[in-house]
This record gives sequence, structure tokens and C-alpha cells, in this order.
Amino acid sequence: MKKFEIPLVIFAGGKSFRMGRDKSLLPFGNFPTLLEYQFNRLSKLFSEVYISWKSEKVDGFENISILDLETYSHISAPTVGLFSSMKKLDSDYVAICSVDTPFFDDFGKLIAELEKSPEIVSPQIGDRGEPLLSVYKTSLFPKVEEMLKIEEHRLQVLLKNSDTIFVPFEKSDKFANMNYPKEYEKYKRVF
Repeated sequence: MKKFEIPLVIFAGGKSFRMGRDKSLLPFGNFPTLLEYQFNRLSKLFSEVYISWKSEKVDGFENISILDLETYSHISAPTVGLFSSMKKLDSDYVAICSVDTPFFDDFGKLIAELEKSPEIVSPQIGDRGEPLLSVYKTSLFPKVEEMLKIEEHRLQVLLKNSDTIFVPFEKSDKFANMNYPKEYEKYKRVF
């Protein structure tokens, strides 16, 4: 299978309050951490995979780390990771995937929509987009920066206020994310 040419960034910088410990460092599958599982899985789909975080938590990823830019490093929000990724990567588009969604693999459906030149392509379940499983045009950088300046950190707002193509999906475990220990215990048994 040919790999997707746009870069993908795994977002692993969250505080994991609901989990009670860093989700990205939990063992998953046959890997010592969920982060390493995600990196291995997504590297089979994308030619370039990066990791967005506030500080490096696992050795071996130094060359592909995207640290939150210092100006906004005090903010804990995925908007900061998106801003930092857009600033660093030399690409028209960037795909993002939250570290705690280990089953979504239908990026091809999203990337196919890029021929229409949207600003964002996002999976849609019901009436909501999935901003942490979406593809963003990097030219949105000024809009994302403005959001940070006015302290608007919700990516749903960016989806709403941009030229976004929503790709309908049925609700399924592909979109499962692990925010709580009970969810982690349920999904880590899938293997």
C-alpha cells in the first residue's frame, strides 16, 4: 500500500486529568507505551509521522518532535499543537491524530477530499466533526494564531469558521478514545 504523502502529527501533549496519569505512556498492545503503538501503526499509513507535545516523554523521537512554541507553551490545548505543527512543517496540509484514538485508520477517505482544496477535512459523526482526527491546510496558521491570541482554544470553532468538508461516518469503536481508566481497560484488551 502506498503511504500518504502529507505529514501526520500525533498529539500527545495533553494533561490526561480524567485518566489520572499520562495516557501516552500507558502500555498498549505489544508496545511499552500507547505513543509507541500509535507511532508504529500510523507510520504504516503515512510517509512522515511527527509527535506534538510540551516536552519529550519517550526517548527515540527527538528528530520527529514538535514541541509547543514557547509563546503559547503555558496553554494546554490542542490548538497550540496545531499552531506549532503548522509553523514547523513544510507542507500544504497536515493530518492530526490524538494519541488516545488508537483505532481510526480511515484517513484515505479524508485525504481523498483534498482535491476540492478545502481548509479542513474532518470525519463527522452525527452533527459533530472530529477535530483531533482531521486534515488541516497549513495556510490556516494566521487564523489559528488569532484564536490563541483571543484565548479561543476550541478546535470545533475552527471547524465551524473555516471551509470544512465533513465526511460522514457511522459511530463505531474506530472513534473510541480513552479518557478514563475504564475505557483504557476495555480497549487495551482488543489485542
